[in-house]
Amino acid sequence: MISLSIGDALAEIVPERGALCTRLRLGGSELLYLDPATLADPARNVRGGIPILFPIAGKPVPPLKQHGFARDLAWESIEDHVCRLRSTPATRALFPHDFELTAAFTLSLRSLRIDFHLLNTGTAPMPLHFGLHPYFNAVDKRAAWVETDATHALNNRSGTEGQLQRLDFDVDELDLALLDHEDDGTVLHRGEGPPIQLRWSPRFRTLVLWTVRGKEFICVEPWTAPGLALATGEGLLQLAPGEAFYPWVEISV
Repeated sequence: MISLSIGDALAEIVPERGALCTRLRLGGSELLYLDPATLADPARNVRGGIPILFPIAGKPVPPLKQHGFARDLAWESIEDHVCRLRSTPATRALFPHDFELTAAFTLSLRSLRIDFHLLNTGTAPMPLHFGLHPYFNAVDKRAAWVETDATHALNNRSGTEGQLQRLDFDVDELDLALLDHEDDGTVLHRGEGPPIQLRWSPRFRTLVLWTVRGKEFICVEPWTAPGLALATGEGLLQLAPGEAFYPWVEISV
């Protein structure tokens, strides 16, 4: 485990479980939800923390499963705050491209910033759909709301698009992609604890919100495109051989 601290701020990252940030304390508040049983079981997807979604975000596109493989693989710890994932024969069997992906975690008293460097190390263009999946603690979801100027949303459960209605997190399941969220960030108001502010690089163009009844989390997820982008090509990024992509996200209170 990588442990970063400064004053009362604390971040913990587990390289062997997808370079997952499992804990983040800022301003005296624990921001992240985590189901410890899923972290302890290598056969299960971890529910909680900040999963990294690569090479796809969203629904499965065979042979890739939902959200890709980066969150399931062991990353190298190459510095005290930097993790790296490289292509292997196993990844090429699922995604026939060569790459090197690093994640650098920088903690301050009031924020955590994650800077990514993704390099196409192959000889062919590499399609890319990238995202993050932060699980934030939210005890009273009836009081929660997210700042957005979006008016149009995709229901990831039904596959239907339509006018964005009032966001209600106190439902059996909410899984929405806000397709026209224009700001490079948002604020999650949880009803308790400080609001959580998120900022991200401009290439993140879709904001996904997810929660389920009975679990004290709300996921606020920046993606580079809507779900199924790898299958439809809509909003899909393409990295030329030797080209790099530098997305970043900052979480603060």
